[in-house]
Amino acid sequence: MVYPKYYEFIVNGAKVAVYPMRDVESVAIDVMIRAGAWYEGRRWGAFHLLEHLTMDGTKKFPDELALELFKEENGIRSNAWTSQSDIGYWAQFPAKAMGAGFEFIFDCVFNPLLLPKDMEREISVITQEHKDTWSSPYQRFWKSQMRQMYGSSHPYARHAVGWPKYLKTLKRSDLVSLHREYFSGPNMVISVAGKIGRDEVYEQLLAVLPPKKGEKKMAFLPAIKSKSPYLWHKEDVRQVGINLTWLTLGRMDLSFKERLTLRLAAYLIGGSARSLLFKKLRMETGLVYSTGAKWSWNPTMGTFVAYANTSPENAQKVFPLMQEIVSSFPKMEIKKADLERAKNYLNSGLLMSYDSPGNIADQMADDLFWSSRVIPIEEYLETLNQIKASELKEAVAAFLKKTPFVSVISSQDPKLI
Repeated sequence: MVYPKYYEFIVNGAKVAVYPMRDVESVAIDVMIRAGAWYEGRRWGAFHLLEHLTMDGTKKFPDELALELFKEENGIRSNAWTSQSDIGYWAQFPAKAMGAGFEFIFDCVFNPLLLPKDMEREISVITQEHKDTWSSPYQRFWKSQMRQMYGSSHPYARHAVGWPKYLKTLKRSDLVSLHREYFSGPNMVISVAGKIGRDEVYEQLLAVLPPKKGEKKMAFLPAIKSKSPYLWHKEDVRQVGINLTWLTLGRMDLSFKERLTLRLAAYLIGGSARSLLFKKLRMETGLVYSTGAKWSWNPTMGTFVAYANTSPENAQKVFPLMQEIVSSFPKMEIKKADLERAKNYLNSGLLMSYDSPGNIADQMADDLFWSSRVIPIEEYLETLNQIKASELKEAVAAFLKKTPFVSVISSQDPKLI
């Protein structure tokens, strides 16, 4: 199969990727800016507030109502986010509204008014978002786990929502300074997919991107200072949630193939109803309703997690089975048919995602942001297909050499260790 060609180029310092699609009638665009909780000091949340404010009024659209009316008139769907590592914006719009779509998203990014009255309201909104976030016992469990693995003050342990008390100390001039320093072409990536050509994107961006200024930012990520390998997080819940976590190398130290290898291993161990964890803990023993495994990464550290939710009376049975399943993986036989079936399933999901301009724009932006290049779909498919059973076993054996973190959420400590 022949896939459409990617185009990559730089406009006023910004890295840009374009994926033309003939058989659609829409365009999707993603903008990712290197800013977020990792880029702030011990008190954070200013970038989250700044992201909210960029959607409250711009030079061309003086308030949120004007922005929304313009979106409705041109069929634009959009939103924004702030994470630990970035501030992002996405928009999708009909191909015939291409000019309006670019005008909208880049006026929000580069020309926000940042009015004091809007600051007061958005601080109130984020305060409620903060309450909503930490009202969940499982969000509180997440916070405890991050501190267990990374230490209380490490940037990896930060939730991007920020501190409401800190936000109230910020002045408009603080946000103006942050915007001036971080919202620049060299500090962002842009991806565009849909019914649009390379030259059209180039011309559109020349019209809306300010002249090149600033530089690419890099977050300071200190050494990790982990705490106890066992965590009991007490909450008034009726089940016992068990997370068994091994630290792995991070994205900076793993090749593309190694990252896909860990992803494939997580799928075989706990990514489907045919996975090792699911078959043993649910289908054979009936001890759990939900269980699985996943691998995720930060730049300098990754985590391979096996998880299960069970009743208090079964926690002592489930935990050793989880340990046994993961620890035995490097020694077990991986049948060729099972391995090929897993590869085919993951590749099929990737191929289906490429029916959507929005999914393609998301993937290209992520590649540009973290790898400084678009990884073509052919490379994803070919690399995954090259992974051998021996490489899967070696990848799991490597992180099993480390002591795992055991994290439990329950009303009573099940004393698993």
